[in-house]
Amino acid sequence: MNSSDHGFNPAFNMASLKQVVNDVVERVRTPTPMRLRDLIRQIRAARTAAEERAVINKECAYIRSTFREEDSVWRCRNIAKLLYIHMLGYKAHFGQLECLKLIASSRFTDKRIGYLGA
Repeated sequence: MNSSDHGFNPAFNMASLKQVVNDVVERVRTPTPMRLRDLIRQIRAARTAAEERAVINKECAYIRSTFREEDSVWRCRNIAKLLYIHMLGYKAHFGQLECLKLIASSRFTDKRIGYLGA
């Protein structure tokens, strides 16, 4: 009996196994973004203005990198965080185009945040 008689192909199974492992590693590697509530807690927990700026700069850099992706699932959450950062007096001008994209969306929740940020 041959191994191919039973439908077992080691090359195919190893390739599919590698693909599954790579997909899982990629999902673990890309973290879910911080929620607005967690960002507020981190900013309020900062003891100095320098720590606050560091937290905000790190989050702004992360938000900018997610905006570069065309299909961002977290666009609403990121705009809400940018609105809070703007209310604190920091620059958040790089989110203006994303607000327009949210306004053009068909989902009501996206439109609501988009108009709030516009």
